[in-house]
Amino acid sequence: LRIESYEEALKTKKIATKLGFVSQIIKIKDKYTSGNLQNWARIKRREILYDFAQKKSADIVLGHQYDDQIETIYMRVMKSSGFDGLIGIKEVTKWKEIKVLRPLLKIKKIEILNFLANKKIPYVTDKSNFDYKFERVKSRKTIKLLKENEFCNIEKKLNKLSTLSKRLT
Repeated sequence: LRIESYEEALKTKKIATKLGFVSQIIKIKDKYTSGNLQNWARIKRREILYDFAQKKSADIVLGHQYDDQIETIYMRVMKSSGFDGLIGIKEVTKWKEIKVLRPLLKIKKIEILNFLANKKIPYVTDKSNFDYKFERVKSRKTIKLLKENEFCNIEKKLNKLSTLSKRLT
């Protein structure tokens, strides 16, 4: 999808190997034609992860963190989502029979970055996280501006909305 994505995958594989993990790069074979590029790529990655986990009889652990959760809830508020959507990203879900775990949802990105820096663990940054043509990047910027202007503690209120939505579903 992006020229640099294979290079990023190689760097990630190298880091994983150094940390003692066995990893494998699996390319998306389909070609993107039209529609929401990030959503299409997310679905393709999900299919690859699902197939791999199914073959290995394994669960899937994803790295979504607190900031991802806040962005997701914000985007769903902006789309007038119902209570199910306002829950945000769930910590434990299933894709068919495969369990999907998101253990970092209560940890802020800055905490993760500080941990990595303290432990001298390198990481790879996806350049598309800075491309304003994507809704999530625009939402991230809006939330940042709201926080900088101390707008009604937006993060706390979006998180509370998620908690209340869970109770109402």
